[in-house]
Amino acid sequence: KENEKKYSIIFENVQEVFFQTDLEGIILEISPSIKYFSEFNKDDLIGYPVSSIYNNPNDRDILINAIMKEGELRDYELELKTKTGEKIYVSINARLILDADGRPNHIAGAIRDITKSKFAEEALLESEMKYRELVDNSPDALVIYVDGKIVFVNNECIRLLGATNSTELIGKSVMEFVHPDSRAIVIERMEIAKKERTVLPLIDEKFIRFDGSELDVEVKSMPIILKNKPAVQVIIRDITERKKAEKELVLLEKAI
Repeated sequence: KENEKKYSIIFENVQEVFFQTDLEGIILEISPSIKYFSEFNKDDLIGYPVSSIYNNPNDRDILINAIMKEGELRDYELELKTKTGEKIYVSINARLILDADGRPNHIAGAIRDITKSKFAEEALLESEMKYRELVDNSPDALVIYVDGKIVFVNNECIRLLGATNSTELIGKSVMEFVHPDSRAIVIERMEIAKKERTVLPLIDEKFIRFDGSELDVEVKSMPIILKNKPAVQVIIRDITERKKAEKELVLLEKAI
């Protein structure tokens, strides 16, 4: 009786939702904490099909097939709905319970509400998509590198370096595209960005394109955090024509 009392106290007050269903999906037991995020009372659900709280009732067949095959599920994400019909996201751990003869008897498990983290994940994804759309349509080339290795390039960077697609650039060392005349200053700036985490001023450099041709560029570097790792974002502008015009002007002045 003492053990049952302790179990009852835990069961009544735990934040995660513990449940039991039979193999047909009828709810045999569920902890009162279901009310905290679904608005259903415990008595609203016991004796009813668990699919009645699924946002997509057909998901029940997918879940039951998986658990009958594997015997258990871990961190299985699912969409449920509240008493008012609002969609919520949950993570389920569940196990197939066998009877004394080793035959499947019922399913027991726990449900954790992950709605807030899921919405945050979706918001982050939307933000990343907007960022990607913005940088892909930027008139300036943009490259991001981590530990000297390229991890992101936009469309203008692909065009500027004469590549066919991003896969020809991702994973390569930034230094492969830096002209020998500019490598010393680029290495120095990379170290400054790494240690001081400060935005570096504009500087003129020379790049080497895929076909071996040289390219005069104007570069601005800034440290960023990408997936919790220090990275550097570089904005590159083609100034080849400007440099050419400057040289022609110098020659003209000398001739005069």
